[in-house]
Amino acid sequence: SHHNDLVAQHGAVFDVEQRPLPALEQQKGWDVRTHREMTPSAWPVSQVLAGNEGILRQRIDIEGFDGARRMVIQSTVPLIDETGPITGAIEVTEDVTRLLAAQDTARRRQEQLEAAFDAAHLSFWDWNLDTNRVIGAGHFEEYFREGARNSGSRMEELFALIHSADVG
Repeated sequence: SHHNDLVAQHGAVFDVEQRPLPALEQQKGWDVRTHREMTPSAWPVSQVLAGNEGILRQRIDIEGFDGARRMVIQSTVPLIDETGPITGAIEVTEDVTRLLAAQDTARRRQEQLEAAFDAAHLSFWDWNLDTNRVIGAGHFEEYFREGARNSGSRMEELFALIHSADVG
């Protein structure tokens, strides 16, 4: 989910319907890169209001006012009037908690599938008829010898690797 905030130069935060939001001092978050708790001056909106350029796609681990932890990506850009000074900022926050959880689940399932292929000495391959490319998993390279090391070989190249006694 996304939400957009408008921030005035003095630091008051409003949603797009002009409703006030809690001050940065009341928000709790950790910079994903440094694992440090965010001070009010470390939040992207504070940095932009202090004169920095826009900040795009900063990952922040936040604790919501409901106590739930979420992973968000924030992008913040300054609002500049016609005379040049920064008058505020626009912040877009994307909650990517469920997306990251789904990616983690998919990665674990892939690891489980690879372990099953390995334990059973199985191979899987898929021939994309549109591109004439083959991708494989499990013992794919072993069955097609070392010539298939780069999955993405063309089907003709793989057929050439099969021993003539096995064709027919």
